[in-house]
Amino acid sequence: MDSDTQFNASSNMTWTHDQVSVSPWIEAIKVMRNICIPVIVVVGLLGNTLSLMVFSTKSMRKTSSSVFLASLAFVDNTFLVCLLITWIDGEINSILVTDLACQLLIYTTYVASCLSVWFIVCFTFERFIAICFPLKSTLICSLFREKGTVLILATITCLMYNFSFWTTGMEQWGPVMRCSHNPKYIQFLNIVTWIDTVITMIIPFLLIAFMNSMVLRSVIKCQPKEKPTTSKRREKVNTTKSQRRSPQVRVTRTLLFVSTTFLVLNLPSHIMRLYNLISLITTDRQTISIQFSFLQEMTLVFYYMTFSCNFFLYACFGRNFRHALYLILNCQSVKEDNRKRILYRLSSSQGRVS
Repeated sequence: MDSDTQFNASSNMTWTHDQVSVSPWIEAIKVMRNICIPVIVVVGLLGNTLSLMVFSTKSMRKTSSSVFLASLAFVDNTFLVCLLITWIDGEINSILVTDLACQLLIYTTYVASCLSVWFIVCFTFERFIAICFPLKSTLICSLFREKGTVLILATITCLMYNFSFWTTGMEQWGPVMRCSHNPKYIQFLNIVTWIDTVITMIIPFLLIAFMNSMVLRSVIKCQPKEKPTTSKRREKVNTTKSQRRSPQVRVTRTLLFVSTTFLVLNLPSHIMRLYNLISLITTDRQTISIQFSFLQEMTLVFYYMTFSCNFFLYACFGRNFRHALYLILNCQSVKEDNRKRILYRLSSSQGRVS
């Protein structure tokens, strides 16, 4: 199986003869594979697990987009586990020895990566409705609809990628057997790759970019433009502070950072994938330079980071997330925390009275 755990247009290409000898480019590729991937997987599994625990707490389950964010953490972990298996199989020891294991791995990777993208589209759409069409948000955005959307997306995605079970298997790669595609289905897989690119890359990318720009436009339009007097300036400062503290603004800011980071980290690999697909059609080249391989490997590292960086964005920009995480790490419940807060306020008020 190729380096990004899915089929891409470069999977049929081989390196040129000048890459047989050891070069700094090959060493750099080995470093990225043997250091970056394990670090991304370990950090991502830990962060996503904590995120899943936070969004599953009673206090966070009622917040906006919590179902999408919890589902995102779960599928991101699923993808990282598949990536870890692929890395171990390719760099340490062959652990995929049966066709079924190979097919399940590729199928699960396809499903997890697709769902990850569309869960980001879903909570971006929810923020878009909440900010740009607030009167309709109560009708469109609800926990029941979020759960239904997750279920529908999961069902469609699981059915859509069933071709993995009859187009992939163990193939001979030199002296070893590797998980790869069946050569007799190469034309079909090329078509599938184009369809998958449109569904998981082009359409989501355009939707997220459009909705984020509209949300930012609405937020900027709400800012006062006239120069206030001294008395109005104080009122403006208080209003700005209260706006920054409002839950709606905090959630919007956090989810904007998540979706924007997704776009930035995915853009290099998207460009590389489109370039490979177009090159496969327009040229007859069967080799790629070692420099191109290094560049492709680097874009894949950025792509893998999208599955492991969300926890840090939540922790940096989500106040409620940090509070819920603090309670989990200290083995406290929300009920106990609220009780302590009430007792503290009562004791403070009694101290002022006395």
